Amino acid sequence: WRQNVSVACVMLAVFLHLLGFTVTGPITPGLVTHFALRASDVGVLTAAYPLGMFGALFAWPRLSDRVGRKPILVLSLLGVGAGLVSQAHCVAAGWSLKTFLALRVASGACAGASPVVKAYLADAASPEDLPQWMAWREASCTLAFIVGPTLGGLLFHGSSLHACIAVTGWASIAAAALVAVVMREAPRSATDDGGGAVSGGGTKRAAEDEAEGGVAAKAPRTDS
Repeated sequence: WRQNVSVACVMLAVFLHLLGFTVTGPITPGLVTHFALRASDVGVLTAAYPLGMFGALFAWPRLSDRVGRKPILVLSLLGVGAGLVSQAHCVAAGWSLKTFLALRVASGACAGASPVVKAYLADAASPEDLPQWMAWREASCTLAFIVGPTLGGLLFHGSSLHACIAVTGWASIAAAALVAVVMREAPRSATDDGGGAVSGGGTKRAAEDEAEGGVAAKAPRTDS
């Protein structure tokens, strides 16, 4: 059951990573009005977050190979949460558009740890479970594109602009705490420390091959 809870935490992390991006859909007109943007500049609002994600896609997986999947996921969720809360404060305090966009890019960079989730699932899952877990990951992404705009519209209708952003930020921080407490680090499916270390599966296969070779060597010859 502990492994199932760990996987559930990972799926929650995937969901919240994308929620910070999708929740801004319905509030984009409010942000346009708040920052007095021209129509030609509206795309900058939606491009800032995925720009940060793209820039960090190649750094997070390599770092997780060094320090582990769990610490990177916790750091990623905390970074996304802190970034979203800071964006909410930016809107409430009337800071500049450049500051808001910089915070969006930084939040997206923290959310760029999505490949780490795939690596964790590959580490933790058996060959039989891996396809199903990957399907759950895709379902978590799809759910974020369903819940995000709906939640953003409801919050924008019933509260302030900055509250819409802050809610998702605090949810991400809460998820980071949950992952830190509940998630169990999975053994790596393969390691490469430069010293010839191999995965447990590779060691087992090598041992089996050696054993089979020994049996073949000891078998009596039947040549006629």
